[in-house]
Amino acid sequence: MLYPFSPALLQAFLDHGIRYFVRNPFSDWPAAPGVQCFLMTHYTDLAKANAHAACYTNAFVYDAHQAQHIARLKKAATHPPGFEILSSTFYPDYQQRISPQLKARVRNWIEKQSNWPVGKKESVNLDFYLQFGALYVHLRFNHEAVKIRLADLLQDL
Repeated sequence: MLYPFSPALLQAFLDHGIRYFVRNPFSDWPAAPGVQCFLMTHYTDLAKANAHAACYTNAFVYDAHQAQHIARLKKAATHPPGFEILSSTFYPDYQQRISPQLKARVRNWIEKQSNWPVGKKESVNLDFYLQFGALYVHLRFNHEAVKIRLADLLQDL
């Protein structure tokens, strides 16, 4: 659903004038056992990057104009062992990448946590978005909408 942070993606961001990157722990993503997952979000505005970082106790703001920060970003882009680092960029076809397991979780949440009378032939609009390093599921049915943090949805109901 999200592109892995890679050397090519980092270079594309830099080529487009992206100066700031925020790395935060990404507990919203189911990582493999023993692997720490981080999200790398890009910003052109330092104030927005700092606001994002302030949401976490151990986030870090990288400045692409500092040589040591570029070196650390390049290292992160190589995915050192024990780490999974994702970018805040969605694949263009991310909707098709939604797993059957996640769709089942969404159906389960709707049945147990909402009062939406979704019939068998009706559908709920499902979308995703990032907000300050957290991944949210946005559900819409008829004229109602709800947003749920993905980490909360993945927990047992």
